[in-house]
Amino acid sequence: MLADELQQLGIEQQSEAPAGGGWVDLHDHDSERLSRSRIARRALRHVASGNAQELSSMRAAIAQLEIPELYQAASFRVSATVRRSELDRNEAAGTAGGALQERHRCAVDLTGFEVELCLMIDGSSWMLGLPTDRVDRTKRVLRPLALRTALRPTVAAALIQLAGANQGAGRLVDPLCGAATIPIEARRWNPLLTVDAFDWDEATLNVARKTLEANKVDSVELQLLDARELGRRFPQRYDYIITDPPYGVRQARRGGVAKLYRGLLDSFAVALKPTGRVALIVVKRETLQQAAEASGWQLVREVEVELGAMQATLILLQREHESVANSELAASVSKV
Repeated sequence: MLADELQQLGIEQQSEAPAGGGWVDLHDHDSERLSRSRIARRALRHVASGNAQELSSMRAAIAQLEIPELYQAASFRVSATVRRSELDRNEAAGTAGGALQERHRCAVDLTGFEVELCLMIDGSSWMLGLPTDRVDRTKRVLRPLALRTALRPTVAAALIQLAGANQGAGRLVDPLCGAATIPIEARRWNPLLTVDAFDWDEATLNVARKTLEANKVDSVELQLLDARELGRRFPQRYDYIITDPPYGVRQARRGGVAKLYRGLLDSFAVALKPTGRVALIVVKRETLQQAAEASGWQLVREVEVELGAMQATLILLQREHESVANSELAASVSKV
């Protein structure tokens, strides 16, 4: 059985995933820990998991596995990712590969392999999985024009799921749309949504236009607009505001990131319908929280993720005067 790729972020699945969505199967407590604070890059079928404090114990466990795909293949490889552990990634992959080679008598081929296994080590836990295909889910959005700060599709999907925008009708806007990853994922996850995409920069908006065309996503309204003007232009228009604001690294050096967040949130408060929700990804989590509290927002949910070398946080906000306990959102998050 496959679980939604977003379940690994601790986000309750609320509907079927779209065609081409990424998935990972996590069967036990140890493997579930591996999925926290990260985005799955591959569609994985769980094979085995255990304690990773010593490679020798992991090797012993993997040496007992029966993997039918390896008996049928001429070659294989093991790719590994390691975090929060002093174990070496290449050594871990070699250890797992050696155990599997001895067991299945299948040749190792790092480039022309027929079967690939993915080993994930996080702290004291490991999980071995078989990709269901060779597609990197972080690259499922076609990008005809490069944009250095383009958001990963899996992170965009996580924001949509977090906000509850993956089902039912409503109006969603990404007022800092960049390469349009969020609007594309929104349309893929929920065709019932009306989606707007704005950006303050004409060149960036052109990238978004080309990206939408390349991915054959239509019915997204593109417009040149400063996100801080969203409320003035479109008061109480949106059910969901989902966006990837500037991370504030450069602004923080000038002391401007707090002002940026406050300006955005004040505008969003006007543009949002009374029961609407805002989902953001931020690096300066405490700064965002302070701005939210000063602007009358309630932090409903937060999920830590990794963006390359950066730690980031997915934030779900709702206006304080709206009771979370009486909303549909409360039911969707109370089980987590």
